[in-house]
Amino acid sequence: YLNKSVSDIDILIKKSSFSNLKKTLEKLDYHQLPSSTPSNEISFVKKTSTQTLTIDIHFRAIRSALNPLFRHPLEPKNMTKLTSEFWKSSSPQKDNLYFLKNEYLLLYFCLNSLFHHGLRGADLLATISTIITTEKINWQNFWDLVKKYHFTNFVYYPLGWSSRLFKTKVPNLKHHRPNIFRRFFIKLLINQHTVFRPFHSLGKDYFSSRINVILIFVIRLFLYEK
Repeated sequence: YLNKSVSDIDILIKKSSFSNLKKTLEKLDYHQLPSSTPSNEISFVKKTSTQTLTIDIHFRAIRSALNPLFRHPLEPKNMTKLTSEFWKSSSPQKDNLYFLKNEYLLLYFCLNSLFHHGLRGADLLATISTIITTEKINWQNFWDLVKKYHFTNFVYYPLGWSSRLFKTKVPNLKHHRPNIFRRFFIKLLINQHTVFRPFHSLGKDYFSSRINVILIFVIRLFLYEK
């Protein structure tokens, strides 16, 4: 999982920059996919003799969740507000690239890991652990930001997995964990996959995924209640 390849490059831009970016990509022989959904992402593809390159353009930093039951608190209006705050909190560096401040960077990867990847794979969790251990996080600012956008019940899971898998210290994590019912059952509803897929190769996907869910439920019961 730590060495898995990615199939696309995600770029966050302001809507006002889209026209110029589109012209630039077209000059580089990229073409826009007709099936792209403007409200979520706009994809541009370039095929070479050996591979297909994909660039996905986004106007919001945090997009729709994998599971439709968890649209709240990811309403477009709320996420547009958060994206604006990301832009304001970032600082331009070399080549006009923008970099998020530490607390916003940590929040982004937590939300991306949970809502867009369903905690699948360990690469994003490793990134979260690296941010915590190498960057100076103002935890009071981080938890205030999480509370502001009602993410407390969600960031607990990627932070908890990072803490368990990589022995990363997360101050006050237990003080912000969801109630016992939510801790036991929310992961089952978010996505049927998770960090471990021990029965992924078994027969039908439906059968193997349900066994996987039961195993992860038991594993998480012991991990999170210690």
